[in-house]
Amino acid sequence: MGMLNFPAQKRTTAMTLQSPCDLFGMNARMLHDAINRTKGILYIEMPDEQRVCRATSLIGLLGLGVRRGDTIRFVAQGNTRDFTHIMAALRHAS
Repeated sequence: MGMLNFPAQKRTTAMTLQSPCDLFGMNARMLHDAINRTKGILYIEMPDEQRVCRATSLIGLLGLGVRRGDTIRFVAQGNTRDFTHIMAALRHAS
């Protein structure tokens, strides 16, 4: 899969960071649960590898194969309030 192009009429915000942990097993599940609670995160991308998945897909998240130190990007619609929940889940997982 390539990178997604978002329609110009929808405002999106992105947060890019280095993953503090591998996102497998319980780490992936904790992140997935945090994303589902926020409802604002649309996609998770690995820009270096041009891979992307829908944020609500646990199988998609696992399929990305995120390892500690990989660059990941969370894309949300609207504001960045939802990113604080994601950061907390990642800190807890690491």
